[in-house]
Amino acid sequence: GALPLSGGTLNLANSCVTAMVRVAAMEQPEMAVHQVDLPAEPAAADLQCLHRLLSAGSAEHILAIRDGKTWAPRLTPVGEEGQAANPPRFAPGAYLVTGAFGGLGQHTVEWMAEHGASCFFLVGHHEPSAAARQWISALKDRGVDIREIIADVSRPEEIARIFDSIAHSGQTLRGVFHAAGNYEQGLLPQQTTDSFRRVFAPKVSAA
Repeated sequence: GALPLSGGTLNLANSCVTAMVRVAAMEQPEMAVHQVDLPAEPAAADLQCLHRLLSAGSAEHILAIRDGKTWAPRLTPVGEEGQAANPPRFAPGAYLVTGAFGGLGQHTVEWMAEHGASCFFLVGHHEPSAAARQWISALKDRGVDIREIIADVSRPEEIARIFDSIAHSGQTLRGVFHAAGNYEQGLLPQQTTDSFRRVFAPKVSAA
């Protein structure tokens, strides 16, 4: 029951498995790579459906079985009723953004600042680059309160130090945006246990 159907709750741990299935299917088209998700307590009809899938195969790489029926993920257009009537406004207080000095972190902070957030604790594994320094200066010129913290978010003691800094700042922490991540280029068969650990440490372990 890890894959959510329409309106279901997303299983974050399972999303890693789903992502690897998608990557493997694209990288190794000659292989039959599939993910079939069963309910936590499958009924007889679910097991019969799984047997039919294993016997006949499927062009779908990711499937969920519920009540003896198969479901496949699809993108559907969002109508006007699914869109927010008003853009979000962030409440006064502080917002913690990890991986803040990279591209994703910078875009996240820019978007939040445009929608009312005015105080940030920006966390990065390394000192900001010259370009990131210019970006931070521009934010400060706009009246945004920026606090920089250099920390390795994959280490629990570093996480504790970050939250201690926020607690002693007098600011109320309103939200956390986890944009930290590590990138290692390589096809899936080239990955090793160590490479997975290096990539998962700042993204998964830190979360």
